[in-house]
Parts: sequence; structure tokens; C-alpha cells
Amino acid sequence: MITIVDSLLSDIHLETYRQWISEEWGQDHSFESLDRFKPLPSPLLAMVGERLAGGISFTWHIAPDYPKVALWINTVYVEPAFRGKGIARTLIAAADEHARTVTEEETLLVYTNVPQLYEENEWVPTRQEGEMWVLRKEL
Repeated sequence: MITIVDSLLSDIHLETYRQWISEEWGQDHSFESLDRFKPLPSPLLAMVGERLAGGISFTWHIAPDYPKVALWINTVYVEPAFRGKGIARTLIAAADEHARTVTEEETLLVYTNVPQLYEENEWVPTRQEGEMWVLRKEL
């Protein structure tokens, strides 16, 4: 069974998730907002039993269709041993609800090469850039 937990409640696993992101994309993430007036939602972690299976994090970035800072999904990562089990879909659905609950944003955006994963959760494609897509979800 997949359980989604707020990393604020399970920070013991947050460092592992940070390491996975660094290894996968060569980026270091602080998961902290650069805007002190606009807190960033905390990452969500997917647990299978007591094991960390994946996570999803957020960022603030310029929206593609108007010059405003918007909330984006920054990373979705699932450990290889847990892929193909619906964990990414579960994380994306949980991210929608989490963003709706902890922010005043009306829209959540993502830049991805797997748009079908989001379209299954009622995300709407707004732009294609080669193999990458921008999708939006009204919160």
C-alpha cells in the first residue's frame, strides 16, 4: 500500500529524497522558497510500508502565458524498484490536493516529457517544446 506523507512530518526521509534528485538530475534542492512572502509547499514523500519509494517537490517560477510567478511541480522521482506501481500518479494527485490546501494559488504547472501521466489526472496541455510539455491543473 502506498502512503503519501508530508516531508514536514517525515523529515528523516527528506535527505534521501534530496540525494536521489541530485543523483538523477545533478541538481541540489533546498526545498525552500526564495520568496519569504510566498512559502513553498513542502515536498511529499511516497512510502511503501516503512520504505521510501519516491517523492514530489515544488518550485516558484514564471508562468508561461503571463509574467507572474506561479507554482510548479519541480521534481517527481520514484525509485527504480517501485516504478510501474502507480506511485508517480499517486504523488501527482496528492500534489494537487497539497497545493490547494497549503497555498492560495489557483493553478499548478509542470514541465515534463511524460504528459500522459498528468493528463490522466485531468491536467491540460498548454504548450509543447520539442519532447517537453507544459501542463496546468486548476486547483
